[in-house]
Amino acid sequence: MLSLTRRLSLASVSAPEEGRLLEYGYEGLPLPPKEHISRPGSRPSLGGQPSPQPEPPAARYDHDRAEALCMLARQAYKRPADGEGYRTRNIRGLPTVTFLDRNLLTESFTGVLHVTVHGAFNLRPADLDGRVRPFAEVFVAASSFRTKTAGKTLDPVWDEDHWLYVKNPDYDSLCVRVVDESCFSEGDDLGVAVLGLRGIANSPGETFKFRLPLRGFAGENSTVTLSCRFLKFTELEGPETIPALTALQGGEAVPSAEPAKREELGADGLEPVAYIDCGLTETQAWLFRNSEKRQLAIAFRGTEQTQLKDLVADARLMPCGFTTIAQCTRDNINVHRGFMRAYKSVRRLISGLIQIITDSRPGSEDTERGADSNWEVLFTGHSLGGALATLGAYELGLYKSYAGWIKSISLYTYGSPRVGNVAFARDFDRLVPNAWRFTNRLDLVPRWVGRRQVR
Repeated sequence: MLSLTRRLSLASVSAPEEGRLLEYGYEGLPLPPKEHISRPGSRPSLGGQPSPQPEPPAARYDHDRAEALCMLARQAYKRPADGEGYRTRNIRGLPTVTFLDRNLLTESFTGVLHVTVHGAFNLRPADLDGRVRPFAEVFVAASSFRTKTAGKTLDPVWDEDHWLYVKNPDYDSLCVRVVDESCFSEGDDLGVAVLGLRGIANSPGETFKFRLPLRGFAGENSTVTLSCRFLKFTELEGPETIPALTALQGGEAVPSAEPAKREELGADGLEPVAYIDCGLTETQAWLFRNSEKRQLAIAFRGTEQTQLKDLVADARLMPCGFTTIAQCTRDNINVHRGFMRAYKSVRRLISGLIQIITDSRPGSEDTERGADSNWEVLFTGHSLGGALATLGAYELGLYKSYAGWIKSISLYTYGSPRVGNVAFARDFDRLVPNAWRFTNRLDLVPRWVGRRQVR
């Protein structure tokens, strides 16, 4: 989520006569505004008309499934071992995804962008003393990075190399934000530049160098210099040919969770395909997939007693309204504020991956199977993870018709606290009838005061 200062900086580079960002192409000329076109064969996104869906099956308890999901809920406390999978880059605190399935990675992204941030020129100091300690933040879709802070200078030199994943170069843009570092705030904006990627992607493997004007506070003569090279996955032997995609970036903290290799994870044919981690809220989730049975499981990590942010999330007792991913509020429905904050920090990534996995149209073989060719989506988690799984299942139930080819949603939680009020529990039971909560009568957490059990 962009901060207030970032929103202001982006607004400040808008063309006042058109109210849009000035985005530059690889030729160095401003680009016309983009119009989004849905890809052929895709399911409707939020805001479109939902496709007809089969009626959800009646609730049916499956003990074998309960055991398998309990195993996944325990595995959610682990993290991928170093060097396992392909990890998206993000500024510290923002959520990242580690893809353990190469096919899911290439379904999610078209390729990678190699960015070298050389430096900036003629920056305008934000303080009266004229001193500036600048760094740069670079964003492309769901990937981002931050350069090191240069010394006190108006002409910083960074010369840093980074790799960023690109979803669709026809619509994705690279945004560079130059900031004056501050000890007491996020820093002062020194300018923003935006670069369109379509021209670069049309010449894969070729390096382009740019000097882009910085808009906003920077003034008219401030610029930032960078080089870009786009590599398309279909023209590579594979993402594994780029070692930088699997190695940890310098300065990134290694999580305290126990590492696990890919072959050590999974249950009942469900194999790990992605791991989501948000350092800002210490929220993690695993995605497991069984393509043959068309099953997708999402397991949220529970409370770690050593993680202060987990305890803070549990302790935020005041209720709040449930705001959907489309920024709609459900009438009279309140949920635990701490659980909602943790869930919101990862839900866009989870929702995007759910749609990618379940969005594939059934093939000729699946067509003969009818509704059985659609996906079963399973949510699970222990303790705090169970509460987050409840919120995830509830929201997918709201937007099931838009999400993908989904035939059913199930929830299995273990020692989960109560999540919302009576209105939430009733609405949840209507949307997700196949929900099962496992509790210990001596455990106080599931009987948390002031909430209502689902089912």
